Amino acid sequence: MEPFIWILVYLPIIAIFIHWSMKKDLLQKRKRYKEKKVMGNELIQALLGKECTVSTGTFGTTFGRVTVIEVRENWIKVEKKGKTDLINVEYITNIKIH
Repeated sequence: MEPFIWILVYLPIIAIFIHWSMKKDLLQKRKRYKEKKVMGNELIQALLGKECTVSTGTFGTTFGRVTVIEVRENWIKVEKKGKTDLINVEYITNIKIH
């Protein structure tokens, strides 16, 4: 009967510790993701009104000589010869400033 008592006493304690540890790791991952996202948007915010070449690499096309109009969350609004395009920041591989 003694092993049964050990299981009843220590199993809930171990389960609570594992749950707490996993929750802490998840919160740290979310925090790191948000920090990366904010930093990327800050860099792109500096390009507002400037003429750039935006490349999405293998995910799409290269937008040559566009003007950055607006930046919201993870989207960039660019204009070229009167046409407006939206580009997802997550797919951008390269930006050249002219």
